[in-house]
Amino acid sequence: MEQAARRRERVEPDDLDELGGLLTFPVEKELYYRVETEVLLGQGATGTATGAAAEQAVAAFSLPDAPFWAFGDEAGARCNLAVVRLHDDELDGAVDALRPVLDLPPAQRNRGIVVSAQRVHRALAHSPARSSLLARELREEITQYSPSAPRPPRCRADRRVLPCIRSAVTASVSTCGNSAPMTRRVCSRSTATHARPST
Repeated sequence: MEQAARRRERVEPDDLDELGGLLTFPVEKELYYRVETEVLLGQGATGTATGAAAEQAVAAFSLPDAPFWAFGDEAGARCNLAVVRLHDDELDGAVDALRPVLDLPPAQRNRGIVVSAQRVHRALAHSPARSSLLARELREEITQYSPSAPRPPRCRADRRVLPCIRSAVTASVSTCGNSAPMTRRVCSRSTATHARPST
């Protein structure tokens, strides 16, 4: 991470950088990713450089009008800050950092945000305050926090249970000189394609 920071200092922006796009990686996003890396490594507390960077990342992504802002990045930064504060047994501070994430409407609760919230849930389980009423209520709220879309249904194929994506595909298939519409069910990660006549 230190090497990445040194290399950024040597970068000279040009006209192509002004185009922006998905691969644009501003300083604010670098800060967010650096904090998350340290959090995943179990490092950081509010009185450390990681703690200060976590606060800066949340502040940077708290401006929806900023060109680099994304609600997913703000949510991830807030979850990281919550974990950092739990390292210092700052339960109230962790709740304050996490509350805007838990208040997101279901349509914005993508899988990445849910995973970040679950990381806070695991940190709570190891917090000295884990037995307090506030900690128990927060764990329960995170447990009920679900992604916007349900997980894919599961189907049984070749005696194995696989995640299944059912796709109704109407095709003309010639069988014995007769052309009949068919509906195919395709299971992901399976080479088998089940075909059956549609009604």
